[in-house]
Amino acid sequence: MPAPGTPFRMLPTLLRKLHGVYAAAMFIVVVLLIFCPLLIVLPTLGARRAVGRLGVRLWMLLSFMPFRVLGLDHLPAGPCIVIWHDASDLDGILLPAALLLSAFAPWLIT
Repeated sequence: MPAPGTPFRMLPTLLRKLHGVYAAAMFIVVVLLIFCPLLIVLPTLGARRAVGRLGVRLWMLLSFMPFRVLGLDHLPAGPCIVIWHDASDLDGILLPAALLLSAFAPWLIT
């Protein structure tokens, strides 16, 4: 077992930090530089929402972050209020992408 503070023990921390930088770079490229300009020029709200969901899903895929939705079958068919119990800053972009998967990509729902 290596001693604390050795390079071998610091490798997981370094890899997590590098992944964070990579994920942030992917967010800037995919969401901000590619999909946001598309959102400005698309004519309908439905098209903008679909492109926004696609951008978030593509960013998650390219950032190697798993994104699964569980329990959508518990939602009623009509209007309802959904509460996300998480302390993340990503709620605003992940929640719309998660809730509308059933209409566009039902194979992703487990």
